[in-house]
Amino acid sequence: MACGDLPVGGRRNQGFGFVVSRNIRATEDRLGWVATSGLGLVLIGGAVVFDPQGYNGYLASKVFVAGIGLLLCLVVVSRGPGLVVPVGIPLAFGFALGGFSVAATVFSDSVWRSVLGATQRQSGMLAWLGFAVAFVVGLSLLRRYGDSVFEPLMKAAAIAVIVVSVIGLAELAGWEIDPDLIEFRGRVRSTFGNPTALSGFLLLVTPIAAVAATRQDRWRWLGWFALAGSLVNIAAAQTRAVWLAGAVLAIVVVLVRLRGRARSLLIALVLCGLAGTAFTGRWQQVGADFGERLSIWRVGVSVLADNPLVGVGPEMFLVGFEEHVSDETARELGGGTAVDRVHNGILDFAVSYGAVAGALYVLVLVVAGWLAMRAIRSGDFFRLALGCGVVAYMLQQQAFFVHPTSDIVWWLLIGVLVADSGIVVSSLPRPANVVVSGLGVAVVAALIVNAGSVVRNDRLYADSFAAQSHSEAFNPLETAAGHRPFDDLSYRLMGHLLAQTPDISLVHYGIGRLREGTEQNPGNGLVARSLSDALLQGYRLTGDGSFASDSVVNLSLLIETQPANGNSFLKRGTALYYLGDVDAARSDWERAAFLMPDNPDPRNNLAVINEQ
Repeated sequence: MACGDLPVGGRRNQGFGFVVSRNIRATEDRLGWVATSGLGLVLIGGAVVFDPQGYNGYLASKVFVAGIGLLLCLVVVSRGPGLVVPVGIPLAFGFALGGFSVAATVFSDSVWRSVLGATQRQSGMLAWLGFAVAFVVGLSLLRRYGDSVFEPLMKAAAIAVIVVSVIGLAELAGWEIDPDLIEFRGRVRSTFGNPTALSGFLLLVTPIAAVAATRQDRWRWLGWFALAGSLVNIAAAQTRAVWLAGAVLAIVVVLVRLRGRARSLLIALVLCGLAGTAFTGRWQQVGADFGERLSIWRVGVSVLADNPLVGVGPEMFLVGFEEHVSDETARELGGGTAVDRVHNGILDFAVSYGAVAGALYVLVLVVAGWLAMRAIRSGDFFRLALGCGVVAYMLQQQAFFVHPTSDIVWWLLIGVLVADSGIVVSSLPRPANVVVSGLGVAVVAALIVNAGSVVRNDRLYADSFAAQSHSEAFNPLETAAGHRPFDDLSYRLMGHLLAQTPDISLVHYGIGRLREGTEQNPGNGLVARSLSDALLQGYRLTGDGSFASDSVVNLSLLIETQPANGNSFLKRGTALYYLGDVDAARSDWERAAFLMPDNPDPRNNLAVINEQ
């Protein structure tokens, strides 16, 4: 049976009372310290790690540590009986999905960005390959170790939730891990830097952590503490999509698991809890916020309609958004806003990889949701917790986007869910196991190296901000750009710096580096406008009209394909004004004022020329 199919069938184990397939049972008594450490790094390290020496050290360092954990797990499961994969139709679906994803990446306008991902997102093709590895690891762990997997999984989840919750509670009391980060209006973000990422992770892993509360040892109290701390943090993070997903899931669980008065009472409690969120004030702007989200989704549909076969490639919606956004949507979102995510898991995937890949992804989610509901209807706590975590994260993701470390955990849990479900799976023959294991190790190693590369650049950005002079601040940015030339953040920070420096020689040199940046980031309006910032500063320092003329040419090319970004018109109007073309400047500033109704700059500029 080592290389054969593993058929449907079940037996009940003691301990967690977890139902597993008859032939998916432990071949060893214990999981072992390597795999246990790996699971701990994926769940704990991927949630808790923060790099205080970085400019925004929340994500890359987490991916680095979680990647190491995933690599340890992969090394363990690739030995002995080897890896396990689904067979038949699921395997064919996987190959088809992978084929479309690779094609979308190859045909992207910026292949390196699509493969490795943007600095502050890291959800390129490499991340999705990592999710596939996590799925196979979860599947194979349960195949090889059976219910030995569940205890370390529960303990790691409990520790992760407790640490994250304690830091969130401290933040709620007034302490912040990184007070210089973007303001979220009092919303708790703990170690994630983003309240939505925090509450999404907690929604995923808290059900598994709470299983500890059913035990009869010291973990029982830790389980209760994890549950209570998580609920407080989810409330304090004030993420409406997570509140709704949690409420919907709780009601479904109550309807499935309970009868009579207990059902009615708990449903009432859930609804009261949801109603209590009204006192946070987060629902006051729900209509406007939902309208903005719908506008972004409409742009996403437009981008997909123009690129139905292979999409625009992962991490490339930023360009597609600026090319397809309408005047009305631009005004609604602020005119100068550059949106880099569709903020809907399914649509984001389809825009990145194409309509067919999107349809296949929907089928994958349907199957995962069906298996999760089966687990919820089962007769034991762990399967209930596993199903709740998987389906809750799936629901909230339809108003968010991929967060690499949380999604690694999610796909690993889906692998465990599939292995337990009775879906036919097969151990790979030894030659195939060697090849697939090698590819998996290569993928995860690349994931780790890429995350380390981002950490390196992130520290360079921090060095730039700490520098005492403009030239000292520019050097780290130039190093970062040379290290990752496809990464727009380096060039955006360069443009911001050059727009403030009085050193014309530095501006001259920086303009050359920014021109290289526009070539490395085709169609990226953020980089093109950063170049114009430097050119306009060159004019202000020298009065040389060639700087302003170059800015007009640069922005005119951008506006031809992206005609609804107010900042482009604002900057071009300034360049035209410097060149003495007041009428053309007036026209551009009027356009900018229309596209950016809340930005006073174009109106102030118009007032100046109206007074002349």
